Amino acid sequence: MSSIVDRYYKINRILLKALGIWPYQNSKWTHVQALIITSIYLSVLFVQLAVFVTHECTLKIIVDVLSFVFPTVLMLFLYDLFYFNTDFLKEVLDHLSYDWEFIRSEEEFIIMDDHASTAKIFTHIFLFLSSIGISVMIMSHIPIPIPTIIDVLLPLNLTRTQGLHLIVEYFVDPSKYFTLILIHLTISICLGVITITSTSLMLLGIGFHCCALFKLANYRMEIIMDQNILRIPSPEKEQIIYKRMIRAIDIHCRAFELCEYLVMNMQKWFLVIIVVGVTSLSINLLRFLEAITNLKIVELKVIDLFLPGALVFTHFCYLFFSNHIGQRVADNNDSIFNTIYNLPWYIAPLNVQKLLIFLLQKGTKTFYLSLSGLFDASYQGFTSLSMTSISYFTVLYSIQ
Repeated sequence: MSSIVDRYYKINRILLKALGIWPYQNSKWTHVQALIITSIYLSVLFVQLAVFVTHECTLKIIVDVLSFVFPTVLMLFLYDLFYFNTDFLKEVLDHLSYDWEFIRSEEEFIIMDDHASTAKIFTHIFLFLSSIGISVMIMSHIPIPIPTIIDVLLPLNLTRTQGLHLIVEYFVDPSKYFTLILIHLTISICLGVITITSTSLMLLGIGFHCCALFKLANYRMEIIMDQNILRIPSPEKEQIIYKRMIRAIDIHCRAFELCEYLVMNMQKWFLVIIVVGVTSLSINLLRFLEAITNLKIVELKVIDLFLPGALVFTHFCYLFFSNHIGQRVADNNDSIFNTIYNLPWYIAPLNVQKLLIFLLQKGTKTFYLSLSGLFDASYQGFTSLSMTSISYFTVLYSIQ
């Protein structure tokens, strides 16, 4: 397991260890980490919801507060998903490591390596984007002389507050955020970005591994009856075809087993995450639209435009890639039965033909990663969730 992790999932291990939710990390410190991180999330929710007590509840305030509350709840759910399912995730990673022992040729290794390397590339890309996001959010909370930059782009005959005066305003003007609250929110946002990045990328890596198993099963089906096998005399040919078919079915069953094991143990968590995520996306779409329509260059604040935009982008990325993995699993599974159909079954022994017919019957129904029959992970699922979010956003906008 260590060699596979070091080669493909080293960054995932580092990030999850930093949060205390790496499945193989067994120590008392992990419980302390979990307590501290959970306390930070709960304190953030308390600070956000306290606005309803200290301010008059207008629709704008409700939208502004809930646009942060729901992403925070979503991050807390993702963290708890890993923390409370440590044993389950450990079994999944053990399954993942053991699957590499089924590789029998260089071609099969290339298939597994391509999918694992793709997951590794996604890890580097999203880690880079997350670093940029954290940097922008931190800089947006630090009072830097942004108006000076604006003077170069759009000179005005007005005095603009900048530098040290901005720091004084944070303490003097009670209508603005207090510095301590800003620091607290900055730390919590950074923690949330790390949480959603590490957990999502680990789940993405597991999803790519499922796709690799189906692809590997498809490759083994393709070579069941190649030209070299068909030239062998009948008794020996039949035995070789049986052995190759067993190897293909075996890895296909392991792919099914892993997918169904994931769905069976995680579907309740995923359903809650979908509900919270769709609601969060709808509210952040409304806030992003408000930020665009009310944008004034004189009163430019990076955080007012960047943060809702980044949240909307993150929500859509999360929805798309989770459904993309589900679609890839369904497509790779269907390709197996297309491969069986295109085999030269008509020149195979009669017993082999009967087995191939049985396998074709298994492929009459498309296999989806389904959550209690309520939602199927696919491009259609991504479209339906996106349209649902946009519908809720339209309702909120019409009410406003």
